[in-house]
Amino acid sequence: MNISFGQPLFLWGLLSIGVPIWLHFIHKKSTSTLFFSDIRVLKGTPTQGKGFRYLHDLVLLLFRILALSALILAFSQPKWDGLLQKKSSQTYLFVDNHVGLIEGNRAAFNSLAAELPRSKKPVFLLLNSFQNTDFESKTWNELYDLWPSLKMSDRVDIPKSILDRIAEINAEQNAGSKPNIIWVSDFPRLSPWPEFPKNSEVQIVPIKSQSSANIVVDSISNNNAQIQSGRPFNLKV
Repeated sequence: MNISFGQPLFLWGLLSIGVPIWLHFIHKKSTSTLFFSDIRVLKGTPTQGKGFRYLHDLVLLLFRILALSALILAFSQPKWDGLLQKKSSQTYLFVDNHVGLIEGNRAAFNSLAAELPRSKKPVFLLLNSFQNTDFESKTWNELYDLWPSLKMSDRVDIPKSILDRIAEINAEQNAGSKPNIIWVSDFPRLSPWPEFPKNSEVQIVPIKSQSSANIVVDSISNNNAQIQSGRPFNLKV
């Protein structure tokens, strides 16, 4: 559990707590003694015991210290990270935007936008191709408007790399919190399911990809006699 401060320079003001302490223990008002020949001329006045006066001064000192400390801490803008982490859960939306899923299936893909929540809560959008905007949160309203224009990618990232990106973003933006992952994909049967971390809440949103006719390969030829590592070659099918 950590506490961070938005304006840590104001913490130097805590040194001023020594002023009321100095006034309490060091600076005492000078007293003078008056002599009377006959105390009968004096009116009766209520008196306080020494112990009560000491307790009164001690309570007054503590009140001054607490009031001064609260004022300084208010200006330093403290943030209790541990409390925020327990109460907040960041949402990460991964959309499998490879060509085989979206091409020819854009209408079904766009229909998913109707299921998106319409709110101003932040969400991180992740796609197959890594981009710097992954580290910038969007609202669900912005994502709703962006959904029809999502670009297709010829790259299909492995689930582990995507989960590593989510863990990296979560560690930087909301360290210690429990990520909420929404995974949108067609989940092909021949591919293994992602191994989601145990400390996360996962919601699976399957998309039915468009089926295509089987392809029969008649022959394959290579323009090079040998295939060597690091050298390009052309494969004719």
